[in-house]
Amino acid sequence: RVLFRSSGSKVVGILALRDLKLAAQLFHEAPVEVGDVMHSPVTTIGPDADLVSAIERLTEQGIGCLPVFEESKGELVGILTETDLLRALKDLLSKKA
Repeated sequence: RVLFRSSGSKVVGILALRDLKLAAQLFHEAPVEVGDVMHSPVTTIGPDADLVSAIERLTEQGIGCLPVFEESKGELVGILTETDLLRALKDLLSKKA
């Protein structure tokens, strides 16, 4: 996944593999700019949010990742993916076993 940001460190769009596949189908002969196919606005989450909130945002919006944005610093500090959540679930289940 590729994030696209403006010069002010604000996340303005996100480009995922499915966006690239769609762009390849629609624009197979013409050059395409990131801004033409990225998703915008971007749903973000703060680093202090709980995992349940993250899962709710992912499932409600049908998205596969959440950029983690630190509002107080005005910067992107990470990205939370479905794979990250599956690892967390695995760790929780392993601890209960």
